[in-house]
Amino acid sequence: MAEPWVPGYLRRRAEELIRTKVDLQSLEDMGPPTVRRHLAAEHERLSSSASPAALLAVSR
Repeated sequence: MAEPWVPGYLRRRAEELIRTKVDLQSLEDMGPPTVRRHLAAEHERLSSSASPAALLAVSR
C-alpha cells in the first residue's frame, strides 16, 4: 500500500470518497491533519470540477 502522503494515493482516496458520497465532516477520522486537509481539498476539487476523474467517480 502506498504511503498516505503520496499524491496518487490521495487522489484515489478522494475519488473513493466521492464515489461513496462520504461527508466532509467524516474526514476528521482519517489520519493526521495534513492528510485530512489534503483529502478535503482533493474531495472539494473533484466534486466541484468537471474533470473526467470526478465525473467518472460520481457516476459509479
